[in-house]
Amino acid sequence: MNEPSATTLEFSHPVATSEISPDGTSVERRAKKNERAKLSTRLGLEAIDDLFFKVRMTPEPEGNGLIVEGHIKVRFKQTCSVTTELIESVIDLPVILRFEETDESGEGKIGDIDIDDEDPPEPMIGGRFDLGETMVQLVAQEIDPFPRKPGLPYADFSTATGHHEKDHAEPSENPFAVLENLKDKLR
Repeated sequence: MNEPSATTLEFSHPVATSEISPDGTSVERRAKKNERAKLSTRLGLEAIDDLFFKVRMTPEPEGNGLIVEGHIKVRFKQTCSVTTELIESVIDLPVILRFEETDESGEGKIGDIDIDDEDPPEPMIGGRFDLGETMVQLVAQEIDPFPRKPGLPYADFSTATGHHEKDHAEPSENPFAVLENLKDKLR
């Protein structure tokens, strides 16, 4: 996957916490055709047919962070890692995130991370974050890097690709047999 620079985010949706109502603010966003084309290249996909998210952003009562809840759905095409056929996949994810203020270096109020704790909060800098890029990163984590065509058996993929190994190939000599002979000579 190619990492974009801050100025070339394909699906940017900047959010400023100062613009969020104390009762919460809803956001819906569907990726445009050119955004989907750029994202498919970045994510190593053949095509993204649809990318949509709908979330509600609510300030925490203590004023320390922001809760984002909703879902994201993406429909895309990728190449089967066995047959090289084009296959369509759908990811429909529930989204529950917490954003919290950090400083420019990413350090700050977040603190140490314990693997037994719940996920650490997403960073905000100066009360701002990019919701679109966060959604893209969530989707990227869910994409199967080695997708298989539905119904393709796992046991014998050689027939699906047209390649056949020798049936019942002779087992090769035990690679440790030479060491066994050497052991006998040393006694």
